[in-house]
Amino acid sequence: MLFRSGPVLPVFVQSPEDDGEWRGGTAYRWWLRRSLERLDEDFRKRGSSLIVLRGPTIPALDRLFRKTGARRLFWGRCYAPSAVALERQLREHCAHENLEAVCFESTLLSASRIVTLSGSPFQKFTPFYKKFLSEAAIDTPGASPRKLPFTGQTFASETSRVLKSEEHTSELQSH
Repeated sequence: MLFRSGPVLPVFVQSPEDDGEWRGGTAYRWWLRRSLERLDEDFRKRGSSLIVLRGPTIPALDRLFRKTGARRLFWGRCYAPSAVALERQLREHCAHENLEAVCFESTLLSASRIVTLSGSPFQKFTPFYKKFLSEAAIDTPGASPRKLPFTGQTFASETSRVLKSEEHTSELQSH
């Protein structure tokens, strides 16, 4: 759906600066690195590549926008307090820069949408689950595209450095 209007630049911004107290430890970083490598392998099978940038998020994305001319940003919503604040900042920044910003639900069970009749969160799982089942509209996932148009070759060196690095220091340099 998204790539029908132009090339897709799959991007992950690693930004401990924006993570606040939700920053992961060694096991999280190990899992994240392996997950990003597998995601990149999947994109490469489709003729694309995952771009991994170091944060802070907004300056990293600004460099991407300048280098590629991208004018649209799509991301999945996160619910950690620091992510909620970052989403607000991203929306404001995109509006100021005249960029289209689209955020999608990224969880199947969004507790913020499933509440009691009084509007408060459920305290027990069974009533929550029953209401979820009665209200859930879960679409059947579409097939993955076989090919993804890609224009992000200029970021290959940054991605490689970030994936190889275990440090949390910013290393993406302006070009």
